[in-house]
Amino acid sequence: CSTVDDFCRQHRISRIDVLKIDAEGADFFVLQGSERMLKAKAIRFAFFEFFDIARTSRPLLPMAQYLYTFGFEFLGTYNE
Repeated sequence: CSTVDDFCRQHRISRIDVLKIDAEGADFFVLQGSERMLKAKAIRFAFFEFFDIARTSRPLLPMAQYLYTFGFEFLGTYNE
């Protein structure tokens, strides 16, 4: 297991256009492991899925607030 920051450093990745996260409830941990890239504004778009916003182990609001500190804006949610 590694972080996005470590993976990018090891593979000399300087920019991510779309960071798609599907970590089965650990999505916020993935974001936290991307902090260096987020601070550098090296991630343009982050996309993650929620089965049920109210019953996730890491609710959507704290994730959105965390991303706001890096200049991200919440685009929306949808259901099938």
